[in-house]
Amino acid sequence: MFLGLDLGSFAGKAVLVDEKFKIKQSFIVLTRGDYQEALSNLFQMISTSQLSPSSLSRVAIGITGVGRHLFDWPAEIESLNEIVALVLGAHQLFP
Repeated sequence: MFLGLDLGSFAGKAVLVDEKFKIKQSFIVLTRGDYQEALSNLFQMISTSQLSPSSLSRVAIGITGVGRHLFDWPAEIESLNEIVALVLGAHQLFP
């Protein structure tokens, strides 16, 4: 399972996709300038989602958006600017 996060100035978004990049669930919250609250709300929504806990036992995470610089992410979390993320996503769909 892969988790994509986008902490933008207007909204925070999260999407969970499987290994075949099929969207399993997506979430959106207003940021309102409070990135910590937006991220917390997104994680709360994910934790109460209808996905089985076993499908979330191992998750790879990538993050984009202006809010990504406001947190100290572990080295395992990929932090990308939007242009690189778009190129990588397009390459997955159109190799």
